[in-house]
Amino acid sequence: MEVWDGTPCFGPVVEMGNADLKWIYGMRDKYETCGGGTGTIKIYVRGSADWFLRNDGSPAWAEYTAPLHESWRYVQWKLEYVSGV
Repeated sequence: MEVWDGTPCFGPVVEMGNADLKWIYGMRDKYETCGGGTGTIKIYVRGSADWFLRNDGSPAWAEYTAPLHESWRYVQWKLEYVSGV
């Protein structure tokens, strides 16, 4: 995923197979700032046992700080550029 200054980057809604309890992991080094710059991003995640659209207002976004143990069938990630170096 590419991250632009001031523009959130939304990933697709991904189906995780079923709504059984599972660990959800984010990989912090799998993004780049546009133009090859460096900077800091915030990672957000949301999920649900029920399908939702990419731009829906719910489920709510939560900042990703550690692996989550959730019963989500559908998961979406969002990256926001915070600052550059």
